Amino acid sequence: MTFTGSGAWKANEQMSTALDRAAARRSAILAVASGVFLRDGYSAAAMSDITAQLGGSKATLYKYFRSKRELFLAVVQDHAERALIELTPVKDANDLESTLLNMGLGFLRNILSEDSIAFYRLMISEAGRFPEIGTFLYSQHRSRLVSPLATHFQREFDVERLGFVDPLEAGELFYDLCAGSLHRRALLGVPTQLEDGAMNAQVERAVSMFLKICSAQGGDLAGMITERRQGFVVA
Repeated sequence: MTFTGSGAWKANEQMSTALDRAAARRSAILAVASGVFLRDGYSAAAMSDITAQLGGSKATLYKYFRSKRELFLAVVQDHAERALIELTPVKDANDLESTLLNMGLGFLRNILSEDSIAFYRLMISEAGRFPEIGTFLYSQHRSRLVSPLATHFQREFDVERLGFVDPLEAGELFYDLCAGSLHRRALLGVPTQLEDGAMNAQVERAVSMFLKICSAQGGDLAGMITERRQGFVVA
């Protein structure tokens, strides 16, 4: 059947509306399923419980996701995507220390949120059952979070001269320092002060330690940054 004129426009509009409804329904399923998985874990989570909270039938749920496993993996991907979008992007700045402080604070606030802590615990508990989850999350962490920072480092100084294997290793070390004991205590349920003052102090210490490590390994870090910005690379 061929549509022309207003008929084609109406058909396209109907198709667009149907796609929007499907996308909205999928998002609703992921939101409800996320809550169930975080509350019950993968093994105890029931598709019937998810269906009951959503309304409708199991047939509709299985139309979007063929199995609980497929739904769980979609929840993981959706959560990871939203978390990465929320993180503060790397900003170009003349002051490397300010850039690191901004990046580190955005990262720490994100990983210490109640939702992120619950999600991290769930991922650790299910990593053995779903090895692809760990591979996916780590690759996303490196490509979406560490890599932009590594690019910034590579532009600012010679990371290999500073003793790092590559810029990605430098970026991962920096984020590990930012997470520090605050993240570990939060994961373990140890009473932890997570107000802005504590997070600011943690990130300030992380930036200070990272820059000291770089200076200790490479000597004149400030001079190296100046040389990079002037277009020179010291052999």
